[in-house]
Amino acid sequence: MSAPAKTRGRRPAATTTAPGPVESPARSKPSPAPAPAPAPSSAPSSTPGPRSGETQVSFPVRVLTFASSMVAGFWAMVVSAIDRISAFVGDWLFHGKKALYGLAVTRILFGVTAIGLLASNFSTRLYTFGSGSAWNGELAEPVSDFPTIWVFSTFHAAMGNDVLYTALYLLLGVLAVLFVLGWRFRIVLPVFFCLWVGFIEANDMVGDQGDNMFRIALLLLFFADPAARWSLDARRRAKSGEWFPPGSQPALLGTVFHNLALVALTAQVCFVYASGALFKAGGDPWKEGYAVYNPLQTARFGTWPVLSDLVTTWG
Repeated sequence: MSAPAKTRGRRPAATTTAPGPVESPARSKPSPAPAPAPAPSSAPSSTPGPRSGETQVSFPVRVLTFASSMVAGFWAMVVSAIDRISAFVGDWLFHGKKALYGLAVTRILFGVTAIGLLASNFSTRLYTFGSGSAWNGELAEPVSDFPTIWVFSTFHAAMGNDVLYTALYLLLGVLAVLFVLGWRFRIVLPVFFCLWVGFIEANDMVGDQGDNMFRIALLLLFFADPAARWSLDARRRAKSGEWFPPGSQPALLGTVFHNLALVALTAQVCFVYASGALFKAGGDPWKEGYAVYNPLQTARFGTWPVLSDLVTTWG
């Protein structure tokens, strides 16, 4: 047999050595055993107890707390409403004169009413108000107290003199025209007021409650400015300016008096109509429906029989 051929280029197989002893890794310490879970209670409580540091509030305390919060809220609302109302009232009173055109219309209507009354009674002035009315005894002993007051006694003192009474009558008519035109209103108004009251109250038998309303309204116009619009005074002020500069103390005081007089005039009208309505509602004439019929059948108020019958029949 031939010997095995030698292999070229091959390295002899590496000899392996037996492995040495391997060091064992360090043993880990055993972990501690977990704590046993608490045993569940047999029946859990439906109402949780108070936490630590908290105290349970009683029912009366809760009621008192709620009531106090409601009272505090209501009081805050009242204070806020009072503040808003006071702010509105202050702004309304102090910032400008109100209802100037409305008071101008009032001035014109009052003057026209006076002119109409004087003109319609001119032919019977002596019989109704002058010497011809002496038969009722008011020339000697007046029923009203106004003729005894010297500022209102002019017409009563002239009742016995027809010429003087007629002159005063015409003077009152001229003042009524100036009242309508608004000429020197601050001077004309006091003179017109004194003569008008003396003229109306000289014969108490021909007066009525409308004269009282007229007198009260004229008195309130002393504190207002009815000639600020639609008057000769307004045209004169537009050229020469106001007496007091805007924003001054006298101008501010005049604004306050003007607005307060406007409130008083409005209240007077409301009181008169409210009291009249309540008086009518409580009486039998209005309840039974003959309150309008009876006066229109008299000679004084039924001067137009055709119109009276029309109103009472179809009204």
